[in-house]
Amino acid sequence: MPDPTPLQVVVAAFAAAKRQDWDSVAQVTDPNVVAEYQREQIALLVARHVPGQLKARAGSRTLEAITDEGGLAENASFNAVKDVQVPIFEESLTIGHLAALSPQEFFLRWCDASHRAHNALSDDPPEWEGTLLGEVYEGKEWAHVLYREPPQTKKRSPWHVFSLRRVDGRWLLTNPPILEWRWMVGTLLSLY
Repeated sequence: MPDPTPLQVVVAAFAAAKRQDWDSVAQVTDPNVVAEYQREQIALLVARHVPGQLKARAGSRTLEAITDEGGLAENASFNAVKDVQVPIFEESLTIGHLAALSPQEFFLRWCDASHRAHNALSDDPPEWEGTLLGEVYEGKEWAHVLYREPPQTKKRSPWHVFSLRRVDGRWLLTNPPILEWRWMVGTLLSLY
């Protein structure tokens, strides 16, 4: 059986998201993207909760310092807030617990929280329908799939590009559809 094309990978990601099968979405997402996403989100959580004195000392470097490789355990800002609970995650996990999760487990929990956040903020179900218009290859390592939202959806741009990278012979998403919900979790975080 031949490997799925980039278009087939995006179709599979949308089908999995519609079923809320976050593990299947993760399986077609570049693991480097998943790991970077976890670092980014932990950094945002820390920056949101870090005490004023530490924030003033770190200044604009707060996010950079937190996302540096190997920096969490030694990071004063992280240590100051690692026991803060994040209620949008089931079991109100702490920032420290979220940081200790594997990138894959963090991604699964984040997808679940995002889906619940969407349902809390909107009466409309998430839009997982649309038209996949085609794929364009950029050399042997990259491909891009063009997607158009349904005509009744006017809140965002009418089309998106999903980029995929070839990893160990497989096409994997670098921007799965669920990651477009970053704003939603941020909005929910601002409510607590």
